[in-house]
Amino acid sequence: MPPPPIFAPDGTLDPNSRFGFTKIGNNPVQCGVTGLNTATNAVGRLGGEDPVFREHAGVYGESDKQGVTGVTTTDFPFSTGVFGFSQNGGGIGVRGETASGTAILGRSFGTGLAGSFQGSVAITGDLNISGKLSVTGNDVVQLIQTLQQDVNQLERDVNQWQEEWKRDHQPPPPFPVPPEHGDPGIPHEGDPADPEPGDPSEEGDEGSEG
Repeated sequence: MPPPPIFAPDGTLDPNSRFGFTKIGNNPVQCGVTGLNTATNAVGRLGGEDPVFREHAGVYGESDKQGVTGVTTTDFPFSTGVFGFSQNGGGIGVRGETASGTAILGRSFGTGLAGSFQGSVAITGDLNISGKLSVTGNDVVQLIQTLQQDVNQLERDVNQWQEEWKRDHQPPPPFPVPPEHGDPGIPHEGDPADPEPGDPSEEGDEGSEG
């Protein structure tokens, strides 16, 4: 950590300070330094209370576009445009909040990553993925393989249940359908091949044979 700055109480340039112009403010609701650009309505404050959350703020920036902008101009490893760090275990290094917009946005215009999390990540809402999902790690891969095995076993069980249901619910065989009237070789009621008892033609035939 850098040594504490050497303040000039009158707000002038202190040659012994690493921060150029310094100013001390001893009012808890005022800022040590405030800058205002009336042309762009940009406001910057150092060392005081922010006007939104009424919390102690080392730096506060307000504008109709970017409130705070940080740019790094080298390819030095881990060179950072905006850096946030929390010394308290329950604190937050960088926080983004919004009601209907996007709290934190990371964009990549080339082969770089839009975001990188080097540690555990907790998500309490939905995770929407429109691209490819690449998963590594033994725990995750093993979980996916186990889920795939469960799905395959479930498909086999469903197919077996369907076959058993079809076998147990087969319809009974159809009753024999009587042949239609006029089929050859099958006598029907009123058919000449099956004369009624006492038919005169049958009696005449018997008499002629005698």
